[in-house]
Formats: sequence, C-alpha cells, structure tokens
Amino acid sequence: AWQSHQQVLGTLLTEHASLFGLRVKVLEGQGFPGGYHYHRDPNLMRKIVQGKFIPYLFHMSWTKSKENKVLFMQQMGLWYIRDQCLNDKAIDILGERGDFSAICCSK
Repeated sequence: AWQSHQQVLGTLLTEHASLFGLRVKVLEGQGFPGGYHYHRDPNLMRKIVQGKFIPYLFHMSWTKSKENKVLFMQQMGLWYIRDQCLNDKAIDILGERGDFSAICCSK
C-alpha cells in the first residue's frame, strides 16, 4: 500500500523518465523542506523558528487538513497570507481588487 500520493507521483515520474525521457529535477534538501521535515527534523525546525535558517520554499506535505497546515506554518513564522484572502479565489481577488500580492501578502 502507498503511504502518500507523493510516493505515487515519484514512482510515475521515475517511470516516465525511463519510458519517455522525461527530465525531472527534484527540489530536495534543507532549502526545500516539507511536512516530512516538520514532523521528523526538530533541529531544522528549531533553526527555522529561530530565524537561523530561511528555506527557499516550504511545502507542508505529510500533514492532514488545511487548518493544521496553516497553523503549523504560522507557528514557524512562514505564513504570509492575510486572513481576508484565505477563502477567496485568486481570480476573484484580481478581478475585484487588483494587485493580489499587495492585498493578500503580509510581507
């Protein structure tokens, strides 16, 4: 049995690379941590929370529910979306209010 949809995707990417010559680059390492690191690498999380390390990108995979993902990102100081934009679609924000990043991004 598969543990996550990401394992399935990884397998499919590998298969397509072999069969069809698909070229794939994977963002790995501490510069691109995810939920796996959040749940299993307390030293890295401590560095992020203390501001000693700033990842290029953090994807909160391996975490159930949008609520938990947002909560964990907020706890780490990596959440930059204003509450007013959480339930709106980007196309609606752009159409009604203009500049998405100026309206929705806190940093």
